[in-house]
Amino acid sequence: MPTLFRGRRGIEMLPPIALSALSLTTDVQGVNSHLHLSDEGTRLLLFDEAVVNGLYNDSVGLATYGVGHLVHARRLALGSLLYGTARANRSRWQQYFARERGTPFLHRRVAGDPAFSTLQAGARVLGRERLAEKRYNRAYATLRASQRLDVDVLADQAVALETRLLGEDPLRLFRSKVPEYEDSVRQAIRTPLTQREYDALVSFAYNTGAQGFHMTSVAGLVNEGRYKSTNAAERAAAIDAIAGAFAAYNKARRGTLLVIQPGLVTRRRREADHFLLEARTMSAPAGAGRGPQR
Repeated sequence: MPTLFRGRRGIEMLPPIALSALSLTTDVQGVNSHLHLSDEGTRLLLFDEAVVNGLYNDSVGLATYGVGHLVHARRLALGSLLYGTARANRSRWQQYFARERGTPFLHRRVAGDPAFSTLQAGARVLGRERLAEKRYNRAYATLRASQRLDVDVLADQAVALETRLLGEDPLRLFRSKVPEYEDSVRQAIRTPLTQREYDALVSFAYNTGAQGFHMTSVAGLVNEGRYKSTNAAERAAAIDAIAGAFAAYNKARRGTLLVIQPGLVTRRRREADHFLLEARTMSAPAGAGRGPQR
């Protein structure tokens, strides 16, 4: 998911659980099948994504929940309907708004308010208007009957999804998602990775998307393996290429434009540095394929 500025006070707010438990095991065979996100990798990922205890709109206005979980299908390009409705009547819902790292969010406690059904109804109305504009470029009142039905169903589904997520513990949701990104890295990368390298790639995949990770220039260059070459010149060139590949994924879509996001610039640099530290300091072939450094 290419967004940052998720708002939250940081990793120190995590409950006292073993971070290694956040990684679930799956049966993926391959040269890196023994690797799972480490405690250090989990801390870095949660620091970048943040743990938000509610609904908010990310840096490009997309509805997000918890640890960077994109709520609605990207094609809908929707902000949070419950958040938007509550914000429009902030005096009524003020007690459920919080702000972390400068980003406001609607706390999940709002679902327990006696008037929550009123908020849901308003969110459905807002959803119909937004979806009518996005799908048909028309006001809801001017839609044909079939178009209204389409928009009504989508708006109802969107509000129901946001409501369901408010009942999800953000860290539990994160735990359920991590294996997908771990698997995407293990399946895509054919060259042996160290734990540090694997952690950096999982963070990158979590932010940019698991399904397309294997097609990224980062994955392609890593698979060439030249960043571990014993030839210093070849290794240096490959390291620069990989750093550049990480850096290129620093944009998010705003309408029809791709706009550089300062937060993503920082994150990509941190991920690249984490991945390349061992390659940059090696004087001989790195011990590729080492097990997890727990």
